[in-house]
Amino acid sequence: MATFRKKITTIEAWKCFRDCCNRAAYDNCTHSTLYPEWIVDALDSGVLFADGEQIKLKIFEGTMLVNNDDWIVKNAKGNLYPCKPDTFALIYEPIGGDMSF
Repeated sequence: MATFRKKITTIEAWKCFRDCCNRAAYDNCTHSTLYPEWIVDALDSGVLFADGEQIKLKIFEGTMLVNNDDWIVKNAKGNLYPCKPDTFALIYEPIGGDMSF
């Protein structure tokens, strides 16, 4: 049996917070750093959206629920996907940038 190691890659990630996709909260947000440009693009294009009280993310496989405190990851190919906090902590470590959220 062959064994493999995951290649090292750098990703961008953003931690989802309560009401992050509430359009009124987004439009009135004075903390522009809360929304990186790729999240704003996802909101504007409808890839990331609020469905009632739920936050959803359209991915290749379908639409996924994003819970409060989940991370939204932008991988090396530019694809977005949700990641649970415990899984995120196992896979990724910070290398710089604004970690305030």
